[in-house]
Amino acid sequence: MQLDIVIPYFNNSSTIGAVLAEIDEELGLLVKAHTSLNVVVIIVDDGSKLSPERVLVGVNRKHFSLRLVSLSRNFGQLAAIYAGYASSLGDATVVMSADGQDPASVLHLLVQEFLDGHGVVIGVRNSNTDPISRRLTSAVSLKIIRSVVPQMPTTWFDISLVSKAARDQILLMEGRYRFTQGDILDVGFQPTQIGYDRRRRLSGRSGYSFSRRFENFRNCVLETEYFPRLFGRLGAVVLTFSASYSIWIFISFFLFGGSPNGWSPLMIVALVTLGLNLFVSSILMQFVWRIYSTTQRKPLFIIQASKELGT
Repeated sequence: MQLDIVIPYFNNSSTIGAVLAEIDEELGLLVKAHTSLNVVVIIVDDGSKLSPERVLVGVNRKHFSLRLVSLSRNFGQLAAIYAGYASSLGDATVVMSADGQDPASVLHLLVQEFLDGHGVVIGVRNSNTDPISRRLTSAVSLKIIRSVVPQMPTTWFDISLVSKAARDQILLMEGRYRFTQGDILDVGFQPTQIGYDRRRRLSGRSGYSFSRRFENFRNCVLETEYFPRLFGRLGAVVLTFSASYSIWIFISFFLFGGSPNGWSPLMIVALVTLGLNLFVSSILMQFVWRIYSTTQRKPLFIIQASKELGT
């Protein structure tokens, strides 16, 4: 059995050595339990300022071979994951972070679930060491996403394993605006969950900015069939409010001989309607732009070079 471990890399020179050393130690135990296991670690360099090759060549390893895949520029972490999938030839592919937040000890749980017949295994967080502000925004966005992607677990997941069959189906999915976790869950293949404690970064700060997290959230919501339904429900609420308000004015005028004074009620209704129209129009414009962008068929990533690194 060949296991590929994909690690998206972007200026992680201060942590990648320690991450690979931990993986090598864990694989020493895993190989003893599964003697036929062959492991390839695929580092996907997502347009780092300095190539990680010099750092990687100096890494001591006994239980895995190493491949460096270099993208032509910075495409983003999610694109780097798909590039790793495209470069993987293994029976199963694991995605881990390069900053040390995903403990290598989870590997044996992922492999065992795969051997038990699960084609998709996700590691959900038992705990989270992110700052409170980030945890708050993550909790809110997860609640919204779960309303449109019901199969999402109750906590975020980062580390994952997919079988070759599941990986091939993910790569067949098209579109430049992707929600990776949704793609992994959509393929099925008897998905299962394992829990683990996500750690603090070994050093440095996250390069996954708020704007990129919001973009990932937006991609998830816009790419689902539930989103138009959400606006249908919102429109029904607005129409119900408008009809109720009109009935109240009619009753007030004919039965009680009066009506609300001033133009304020009319202005409120007009402004609410205008705001709703502008909001819906902006969403429709985003859909049109995405359709146009898709017709251009720009690649999600571009691999500049791929090479095996010697021991």
